[in-house]
Amino acid sequence: MANDGGGLTHLALGPRRNPGIQVLRAVAVVAVIVFHLNKEWLPGGFLGVDIFFVISGFVITLSLLRDWSPGLGGMLFRFYSRRFLRIAPALFVFLAVAAVFVALFIPRGFFLGGDGPKTALAASVGLGNISLYLSDQGYFNERLAFNAFSHTWSLGVEEQFYLIFPLLLWVGIWAAARSAGWQSRLLAMAAIAIATVFSFIWSVWETTANPIGAFYLLTSRFWELGAGALLALAFALGLMRPPRGRWVSVLLVLGAAAVVWALLFADQASFPFPWAIPAVMGTAVMIAALQASPEELPQFGKTVFHNPIAITVGDWSYSLYLWHWAFIVFLRWTIGLELWWHYVLATVLTFLFGWMSYRFVEQPILRQKFHLSLSPRKMVAAAVATTVFVAGSLYLGDKGTKRFLSLSVTSQGQLFDPPASVGDPEDEYAEYAGWAEGRTVFVVGDSHAGHFGTLLTELRAVAGFDYRVVDDRQCRVVSLLTPRDGCTEYQDVVEEIIASSQPGDLVLFSSLRTPRISSLIDGQTQSQQAILDDFMVTQTAEVEEQVLVEAREPLMTLKEAGLVVTIPSPTPVFPSPVFRCADWFNQMNPQCQGGFSVSRQYIDTLAAPANQRISVLEQEGLVTRWDTFSTLCPGLECETLRDGHHMFYDGDHLSRWGNYLLMPSFIELLSTE
Repeated sequence: MANDGGGLTHLALGPRRNPGIQVLRAVAVVAVIVFHLNKEWLPGGFLGVDIFFVISGFVITLSLLRDWSPGLGGMLFRFYSRRFLRIAPALFVFLAVAAVFVALFIPRGFFLGGDGPKTALAASVGLGNISLYLSDQGYFNERLAFNAFSHTWSLGVEEQFYLIFPLLLWVGIWAAARSAGWQSRLLAMAAIAIATVFSFIWSVWETTANPIGAFYLLTSRFWELGAGALLALAFALGLMRPPRGRWVSVLLVLGAAAVVWALLFADQASFPFPWAIPAVMGTAVMIAALQASPEELPQFGKTVFHNPIAITVGDWSYSLYLWHWAFIVFLRWTIGLELWWHYVLATVLTFLFGWMSYRFVEQPILRQKFHLSLSPRKMVAAAVATTVFVAGSLYLGDKGTKRFLSLSVTSQGQLFDPPASVGDPEDEYAEYAGWAEGRTVFVVGDSHAGHFGTLLTELRAVAGFDYRVVDDRQCRVVSLLTPRDGCTEYQDVVEEIIASSQPGDLVLFSSLRTPRISSLIDGQTQSQQAILDDFMVTQTAEVEEQVLVEAREPLMTLKEAGLVVTIPSPTPVFPSPVFRCADWFNQMNPQCQGGFSVSRQYIDTLAAPANQRISVLEQEGLVTRWDTFSTLCPGLECETLRDGHHMFYDGDHLSRWGNYLLMPSFIELLSTE
């Protein structure tokens, strides 16, 4: 590369294709796949993405330097054209095909996986990470385990990096071309080094201050790509030379040890800082070692980093990454992902579709070299038109097919609605029109506060009261099961309610008052008896006394303010989530084997600690009890199904039909108070 007489007259760029880099890509994608199949197999497998980031920074830097020219516009056009042709075709095909499967098999209107279409649309324009960040969904949140497009966040980070990185590199080279000697080399790296250091410091701070942003946003991830870029510049500018002799072995062993350590022991709660550091630094050290000539590699290095199977997996890594997560999510929604053959099927489908994507999409497009055969104007127009078409198709397809294309009965909604024979609340309860005008109902708790939304909204239109839902999960006002552990934020909740209420208003404390029988992701992992035994061990006399003491103080404060405090009886919990298990294609899912019923005696025993404490507070005149349980479970078996419709969406949250059934008792509660 010429530089108009400056200090940069020659760049050592090495070979265009390094088989060792492809092997590292294979390690990265396999680590991610294994982690997503079962995180217990490789707890730090999610760090495979960080390995990808370092590789991308290194490879992209060398690619830009090979094609360097003083004209910024021409260089940017060639770079962005190559990146678009490398990323977009396989991504667009994946999004289109996966969107059809999502429409067919994943129920709409539920918080699990419900943001999938929005994530897909954002991914089509390189904003998948931004979409997930704005939706406040952490990467390890159970909701994302059911979103077939959540893994596209990493593509968003890389694509945003590609937008700004060439400009930073150009600024550095431009400054270096006007200097001489070793100063020119440092100037060439200055802009990227400053951005990398800033990003690292930001990542350290954001890990605790804003962990979701630290995970998804380029500001806290730039340093990982920057590490690879700086390494490439150091070799290209002669600041580092390919290792020789025993140093090759030392670097490979040290780098591999750091990466393996991170993959085996990384803590999700301490990420990106500090656990991204060993993965990033270990990858960078191995890349540095792999700059040695093939003759310098030790025998174990040749065996590993020239392995043809590993190189092939590395070649397919982008397509494998695209497809693996979609199949994992599809299996979770349908037949399950728990048995050994589920894992085998997911792996086979991943490699089959990954190979087809590489063979019939990636390679044919790249071989055409459209960026060389088309004029800049035509290339840009084609890229924009294709992106708009794909994004528009995803948007219109989602809006237009969410009901009629779905094979899921839960997507149709009627399964959870009241039967057609049930009248409109405005007609059924017309005699109560306007009778609660001016009153406010405060519903305080966790997601079990929100699950009365239908009841409150429908009856508000009749009776005229207002309502507010207040989330106190950070620090419970009335826990009943576990002590507060010293938190004081509950006082803010009480003060907020008193400040915005008037005497006679109703405060309803509604939270999950029993352990769940199954989780949304892992299903039922213990027998019902084991769940009961484990729970009862925690409900000691000391715990009961402490939670009652903690509850009395805020309840007395609310009572003195003239507010009426009510606690609903614990609602039943069920072995299988209805919305995941009501379709024909998920009947063989292991998580659906528990069914939609449980004995009343079992639930009575499970709810006994909460019921006992509600009774104590009721006897003390601090609360009244809203008996929801008798309505939801009138017989010897608690069942989700009533008159052909389900009263619960999942294993413990009320559906619209469940809300309708509780309306009479709620009206009675309000009128009594």
